[in-house]
Amino acid sequence: MAGTAVNTLYEDFEPFCKWQRDQGRDTLEVHLQGFKKDQLKIQLSNLGVIAITGERPLEENKISRFRKEIRLRKDSYKKNEIHARLTGGILCMVLPKKTPLSSSTQDQPTSLPPPKNQEDEKSSNKDRENAVCRLRNLVLNKLQILTSKKNMGRNVAVAVALVMVLGAFLVYKYGHPFQSHVEN
Repeated sequence: MAGTAVNTLYEDFEPFCKWQRDQGRDTLEVHLQGFKKDQLKIQLSNLGVIAITGERPLEENKISRFRKEIRLRKDSYKKNEIHARLTGGILCMVLPKKTPLSSSTQDQPTSLPPPKNQEDEKSSNKDRENAVCRLRNLVLNKLQILTSKKNMGRNVAVAVALVMVLGAFLVYKYGHPFQSHVEN
């Protein structure tokens, strides 16, 4: 290791995020193709900010990384019940909503039928949630975005170079575009 310096190159990117708003919960989908669970970190601050970060190796000395921060609305979610699952390159984060305390009694039903079995109900909700995430993942895996910021930057640089070469050729071929044509 003496005498050899390894320069690590970081390729930062902004993951695609999509919200699904429901009455009892919100679901955030973060598209993280190629990432594994152990390459991700999710933190919830006391100020209500969720920080999602991740790093994964691309090549020998190249690392892909991101940082996504989401500010939650104050007192909107049950923070102790927030959970996430990574399936097929998509992180599904479920944020259960708090029930409003000041809702009118007319809007609420007077009696609810008791659930058959609370454990069955919870597991069937998780099964539905997982099935929805898997289906979305399947569809979105087929529609992957193939360009990264690096490729986009390279394409822009090539386009700018081509425009400059074309401009130089036109000036050479047809003369300077700002020559004044003054007749005596």
